[in-house]
Amino acid sequence: SYIFTIKLLPLADYFDHLNTCDFVSAFNSPYLPRPILSNSNSPVVSIDQYAISLWDYIPGSYFTGSLENLNSVSKVISNLFQTLASTSLKPPFSPVEISIGHYCNLFEQFIKSPHNLNLPRAIFESILPYEHKLRSIISSVNAKFASPPSFQLIHSDIHPHNLIFHSNQSPVFVDVDSIVYGYPTLSLGFGAFKLYRQSVVYDSSIVS
Repeated sequence: SYIFTIKLLPLADYFDHLNTCDFVSAFNSPYLPRPILSNSNSPVVSIDQYAISLWDYIPGSYFTGSLENLNSVSKVISNLFQTLASTSLKPPFSPVEISIGHYCNLFEQFIKSPHNLNLPRAIFESILPYEHKLRSIISSVNAKFASPPSFQLIHSDIHPHNLIFHSNQSPVFVDVDSIVYGYPTLSLGFGAFKLYRQSVVYDSSIVS
């Protein structure tokens, strides 16, 4: 199969996305796609009320969850994060620090006002019995990582549908707008959960 990425954004985000496209192009990583230039030599075009970009046409498939996929991804994440941390390129956005406390506050909002999240009541009710344990875990994490050791450029949305595998080459991360300043510990924890969950779905014997 062949996969290419079309990014569709509100027109108000045109220039921010254009700057991100320019940064990714200059960064020139084998683990990130490249934007395709329009006839006007721009990676982003405006149509009606939208900003649109088209990215590399990649023969391949999404992350399946196989052990081979997992091994490839671990190496790529390590290499990508190292090169993002050491690049001399100045990204078009400023650091915006989000602490662990931010996620603790989100949990509090969920418990107190689940109706604001527009989730099915069954989801909320399935979590309630574990509220005490969840609070204990979050409190422990908050105490240990209140000040994570590093703050750098990362890809903040690592999950199966943001990874494309093609032929015998390294997988490629899409959703370049998720390249932001952040804590690798948070991004890797989120990514590990998403990828591992997909692997268990693919082959439950992986847990053993």
